[in-house]
Formats: sequence, C-alpha cells, structure tokens
Amino acid sequence: MVTSIAEFMDSDMMSDALDLSAFHGFSGLHGGLSAAMLLREMRQHAPSGSRLARMTANFLRPADGPLLLSSELVKAGSKASIVKGSAISGAELAIEATSIFVLASRTGAAPLTPSMPDTIVGRSDAQLFEIPAEFVPISQRMEIRPATDTLPYSGSDTPELCAWIRLKDSLANNDERVLLLADALAPSFSAVLSELRMVPTVAMSATMSEQVPAVDFDWVLVRARTTMAGRDGWVREVIDVWTEDGVHLITSDQLRVVR
Repeated sequence: MVTSIAEFMDSDMMSDALDLSAFHGFSGLHGGLSAAMLLREMRQHAPSGSRLARMTANFLRPADGPLLLSSELVKAGSKASIVKGSAISGAELAIEATSIFVLASRTGAAPLTPSMPDTIVGRSDAQLFEIPAEFVPISQRMEIRPATDTLPYSGSDTPELCAWIRLKDSLANNDERVLLLADALAPSFSAVLSELRMVPTVAMSATMSEQVPAVDFDWVLVRARTTMAGRDGWVREVIDVWTEDGVHLITSDQLRVVR
C-alpha cells in the first residue's frame, strides 16, 4: 500500500492495483501533484545544470485511473530548452504540459519579486484548518493554517485566500514540492461563494523563482487572488508562494471555471 506522496510518485502509474483516491483533489488526481509528476517525467530531457523556469499545463479531464506519462524534447537551446509532456488516463488524454528549462546566466538586471504580505496572522499564531477527507482526500497530507479571516465559501466580499501550508509527507525535489503547494489552497473565488460549488483548474502557467532549487523551506505562505471573473463562470487566479522568511518561490496564473 502506498502511504506517502513520495512513494506514490515513485510507483508504477500504469498499475491497476495503484489506488489514486487518497491523492485526489476536488475531482480526480490533485492538479498540483499531477503537474509535479509530469515535471519529473519531463525533467529527463532537461540539460544538466538547468533549472525549471516555467511550466504550463492544460487539464483536459480528471485523471482518475492508471496514468501513462510521456515526454519529448521540443528544442534544445544554448540558454533555454523546451520539453512537452502528457498524461493519459483511461485511454484518454488528461493533461498536456510544456516546461522551459534554462541555464544560469548573469545579465546584470536587478532581481524583482512580489512582496510577501505583512497584514497577516503569523504562522505560530494561525489556527489549524481541517478539510474533510471525503471532500479533498490529499488535504490529509497537508497542514493548513489560514493567515487571514477569509475562508472558502464564507461569502466574503474579496475573492482572496491566504494560508500557511506545509506538506506532512516528505518530497525531496523543491520544484515538485512548490508546484504541489501552489495548488494546495481552495480556489480563491470560493471565498465569495456561500454555497458549495466546484471551481476546478482548467489551465495553469507557473513561473519559478531562480532560488527554488537551493532554498531550504518547510512552511510556506500561499496567497491566491481572483483577478478576473466573467458572468460565464470563467475566472483568472494568481497564486504566489513564499518561504516563511520571505523568499518568493513561484507565481502561478490559473484559469478556472465555476461549476
């Protein structure tokens, strides 16, 4: 029996005996975990010494059965290489993704990153928020402590959520951990809803900080903001993640739909 995220990612994804249900999000395999799995598959084509700069993924259908992962090198460049990957579940394409791996260079440009919010509850004072296992099974492998008073489905005026989060399971690769943690919060649009509605991710484009590969972290602060919402239910969400001491790790731009 697979008991941790790390074991799950090391498992044979095509095995009928592999139970994905403990690693589900709202519907099917958790999106951040799916992205992390595809990244690991695509990384085999990355040049030695390169880092992940951006990963884009389209979630075409829930991945709820054995997974066939594949990847191929699209372009190998002197500064950047592009790799595409896909995940097939139930004989249908479930996820398609593209990653850009870059080699270190120094341009002399001053670094610029989003500032960590300062009007929040500190991690040591934040209260534990428990999500029912039957609602989001993978949440049992995370510790979530809201950093503001706004909660999912609270009928707030502001479509924004912010929380301290850590994985209870170990996952050695920082890129994989950050992708998973960036998708650990409930959809920010759920903050303005007062009844349960699904708001799944349809597409994401995540840009990694150059510091991710080497930084040491456990807890992170995740802030998710809905910046656009249409009457047809399509919403744009921007997610930022920082270490506890303020190092910015990732900005993820997500397209979601209210169902």
